Amino acid sequence: MSGDDRRQSPLRSEVEHVIQNIVQTQTRRVVPECSLQGSIVSDATEYQNRLALNEQQQAMKRGMEQ
Repeated sequence: MSGDDRRQSPLRSEVEHVIQNIVQTQTRRVVPECSLQGSIVSDATEYQNRLALNEQQQAMKRGMEQ
C-alpha cells in the first residue's frame, strides 16, 4: 500500500499545482473585470452629474435672459 501512496504523491502534487494555476489565472481575469465594472459605473455617474449640472446652468442662463 505504501508503494501505491508514493506513486500517487507526484501525481497528486501535479494536480494540486495545476489547480492552483487555474485558480490564479481565473482570479486575474475576474479582478480586472470587477474593477472595470466599477470604473464604468463611476464614469456613468460622473457623466450624469455633469449633465444635470449643465442643464441647471442652462436653465439659470435662460432665467437671466428673460
